[in-house]
Amino acid sequence: MVALLMNHKLIGPSENSTQRAFTIEDGVITSLDINLVDWKLHCENPELLISEIEDYGLNGNWSDCWSDEEVGDLRLELALAECKEFYEYCLSERSFHYVDGPAINNLLLNLLRDYSVANCYYFIWKGAQQASDYKIRMQVSSRHAANYMSGASLRWADKARSEGWEIKSFSRNYNLPRSMLSYVLYDVMLKIGEKGFTEPLSNLNASPTK
Repeated sequence: MVALLMNHKLIGPSENSTQRAFTIEDGVITSLDINLVDWKLHCENPELLISEIEDYGLNGNWSDCWSDEEVGDLRLELALAECKEFYEYCLSERSFHYVDGPAINNLLLNLLRDYSVANCYYFIWKGAQQASDYKIRMQVSSRHAANYMSGASLRWADKARSEGWEIKSFSRNYNLPRSMLSYVLYDVMLKIGEKGFTEPLSNLNASPTK
């Protein structure tokens, strides 16, 4: 996000930034540490812009150009990131090897088609539990068990769909704190709070409150 804002020349490093934030070679800045840089807005009235953004968020004065599709895409992206984070956490707890790729991404999108993030946590946890049992029982490698986990998670979800199970919703894991993006999107913009975590995306109104 910072790179995107910089590329559009909306923000830039402030002259008040510490020199430790920059790598300089032959008198030219070659790279910077975004965690150390002080930023400034490239606009005529930064205070007014910040005030308008806060007003949009707090009072729901959203422009008509903010469409249901755009909000829905953002919500799906956030839900996918939360599921992926929990998936990686379940793998790391068991010292399973994780390889990021389209297979895991497609699995999580499949789960999110019908279920909330909290429900998806349940399927991921069940898949991890079965993978652990499979590893011990069959004496397979951690990589093999990790591959088994994705299939096990999907099998649980497919069985739940076909048999109409009422799925247990997991709570947020205290090792994976809620992101600021989640707070802004669901508490400030959509004003539905933790329903963004506990309710399927298809059940929620996508539009910011007018």
